[in-house]
Amino acid sequence: MHAILPNTLRSITLFGCLLALTACAQPRRDTAHDPAHTSPARITVAGDWDDVDAVVAGILPLYELVETRLPSPSPDLQRYRLDSLDRGPGTLSFKRLNDSEIEIACSIGRFGRSNDELRVVNALAERFTQLRGDVAAPLRRPRP
Repeated sequence: MHAILPNTLRSITLFGCLLALTACAQPRRDTAHDPAHTSPARITVAGDWDDVDAVVAGILPLYELVETRLPSPSPDLQRYRLDSLDRGPGTLSFKRLNDSEIEIACSIGRFGRSNDELRVVNALAERFTQLRGDVAAPLRRPRP
């Protein structure tokens, strides 16, 4: 009986180790991968340069992002650091191309989260379109 007990313990230990290794080796699913898009997301939109801060303040909280404005080397460039609880750090920049066009670039997460970046960039562009030529416009939650 004493010889059976150590063999049983060895079998249970071996089975537990194999089970743990198998569980750790499961493939991970990439939940935000779009092979047609590379990070950062970029879009050019017609908009008023003076509306950049208002657009950022109105849209980013809807996506649970917090912005911190960064120093800019040029008056035609505005940059922000983005922070979130679950997506990691990011960057957001606005570049004035001419009097009526602005390029928006957004990167979220350490390795990019293309779907999130596209949603944010499209929402920012839509908000610029709503404000174009107006003093104010009601803030509507963008469609996911």
